[in-house]
Amino acid sequence: MWALNRQEQRAVLFLLTALVVGGTIKLIRNRRFEQVDDGWLAERDQLFAFFQQQAKEEELAIDSPSETGVKKQDLVNRINLNTASAQQLQTLKKIGPALAQRILDYRAKQGPFQTIEDLQKVKGIGPKTFANIKEHITVE
Repeated sequence: MWALNRQEQRAVLFLLTALVVGGTIKLIRNRRFEQVDDGWLAERDQLFAFFQQQAKEEELAIDSPSETGVKKQDLVNRINLNTASAQQLQTLKKIGPALAQRILDYRAKQGPFQTIEDLQKVKGIGPKTFANIKEHITVE
């Protein structure tokens, strides 16, 4: 159909090769995921280090003893005897469903606990049980 002489064939082959090579180069340059921005990586590392330092400082602040000698973290984890549910009370060592219910009944009958030592007035909670749980309870 097209009768091209040898020189024309070479010219067409050159143009096609140039088109393919040029297109390939353009594709490579446009691929953003292959281009790494070192400035962004440095900024990411700085932010990561900053947040690690902040977390470390907050952890130290939580763990440092307060004026009363009690750690703030311990206060957060304590169970309030005056507001705790039966399920919450059962998370304490040596407190089962029956004893948790006795605590709730005592609280309903006698009113809120004034001190954590008042818990020993509940039938079934003696000095040993109280010693096991006193670090994990509070009254507020």
